[in-house]
Amino acid sequence: MNTLESTPLRITKGITSGKIPVSIVGMGHVGLPLALSLADLGAKVFGCDKDERFLNELRAGRSPIVEHSKNLFPSSKVLAHACPNCGVRILKVGTETFCPSCMRKAQIVEGSVRLTIQMHTVRMRSEASQEMEILLKRALASGNLTITTDTSDAVRKSGFVVITVGTPIDKNRQPDASAMISASKAVGRGLKKGDVVIVRSTVSPGTTEGLVGSILSEESGLVAGKDFGLAHVPETTIEGLALFELKTLSKMIGAVDKRSARAAAALFEVFKTPVYLFDGPIITETAKLFLNIYRDVNIALANELALACEAVGVDVMKVIEATRADPKTNILTPGPGVGGYCLTKDSFYLTQPASEKGFVPRLLPLAREINDLMPSHVYTLLLDAFREAGVGVKGSRVAVMGIAFKGNTSDTRESPSLAVIRQLLDEGADVVVHDPLVKEDDPRLRDFKVARAGTVQESLKGAVAALLLTDHLEYRVLTGASMKKAGPGLRIVIDARHILDPVEARSAGLVYRGVGHGVADRPG
Repeated sequence: MNTLESTPLRITKGITSGKIPVSIVGMGHVGLPLALSLADLGAKVFGCDKDERFLNELRAGRSPIVEHSKNLFPSSKVLAHACPNCGVRILKVGTETFCPSCMRKAQIVEGSVRLTIQMHTVRMRSEASQEMEILLKRALASGNLTITTDTSDAVRKSGFVVITVGTPIDKNRQPDASAMISASKAVGRGLKKGDVVIVRSTVSPGTTEGLVGSILSEESGLVAGKDFGLAHVPETTIEGLALFELKTLSKMIGAVDKRSARAAAALFEVFKTPVYLFDGPIITETAKLFLNIYRDVNIALANELALACEAVGVDVMKVIEATRADPKTNILTPGPGVGGYCLTKDSFYLTQPASEKGFVPRLLPLAREINDLMPSHVYTLLLDAFREAGVGVKGSRVAVMGIAFKGNTSDTRESPSLAVIRQLLDEGADVVVHDPLVKEDDPRLRDFKVARAGTVQESLKGAVAALLLTDHLEYRVLTGASMKKAGPGLRIVIDARHILDPVEARSAGLVYRGVGHGVADRPG
């Protein structure tokens, strides 16, 4: 079938019936949820990756990646409104409305969403963290998913190719396009007339049509926009809820021509979400960078305001809640820093080419600097709390609760927790870590000689101090009293995620510090 020449209806039916196979090139945090979601709709999917060890894990039905759908809260209703903090669609269970990402209760007044600082009380599905593995096993058993290292062969058998490889930065913080170049060459060697290639990775402006398009043409002898389709459809799902947002979040498409745009739109319309077309890949490439830069800069603003609140003795979360009475303002939640694969590097995919053209951005690097310094600030709060408690860090058992860079994901890439753990070990602390989602063999923990606790209670047993660094659902039910009960010797708690009530934690006999609270807002 010539996919590029097909009608949208024929494409959509062809995908869900398995007649138009789809190759996903790069089976990581972007590619794997997409592959499993398409396979679950009936599509024939080739999952391509160069990492044989990783693929063997997938073939065995084991997913190191944790993502969730609406089934995290099975009785929930998806509302049309989106969280102003996260952009995720609001859920309703019973009388409670809340964001499934930041987990804060939401009030909907005259069509506007106002977040509160209160956490929702809805119980999540106990096996929710296994959802990726359930989908994986189902896709393998049905034959809808084939896993392979031979990308070119998979492309020869497909009508669509979606490139989702990583686009990191190097040690000098320069964009590294090596994986994109390698993937494009492999795709080009298998490309046929009528195929449609979609770049879903985050790239510098001009990459899809320039770098990728030229490699595809060179390897295949075909011309983009004439012989094969080429489009950029950026991934914009929030990590931890990718399965949910693939089915609720609108998609933006920038293509080299109208036929490419029409075909790319038909692929993503299988998820029954709005699809918007824009004037070429360079628009959507830059728009994706804007989205992540906007969030990174606004987190930096929230962190800067939190540090100011510590200095003057104001509870930053109460201030933020007050600002939300005005619908014109939405300040994000401050925390221990920014981690993950996207926000920590995406600004460099714009600042580097802009600098080459003579404009050197100032605000964007400053935001990165502020966010990069937050783990050290959390550690400073911990040292100050140790001084108040009259205890030394060296030899003291410290429970680090949360290794993933954010709640409800297993991703430890660039996690602020790792920087804090490193400082604790350098100080001679006896560190025990707990994370309900991060796998035991996570590669980023191999260099750390730390104990691993299986439960929250086990992590607090014998601990002098506890740091709440990730806002997993499991942690959001904690109180100062419950932590003290689990660890009677616990004297210090550092809350970098605004989970605990500072007054309640102190009344439980704990020395409390939190980002945006510090020491100035203590009673007496």
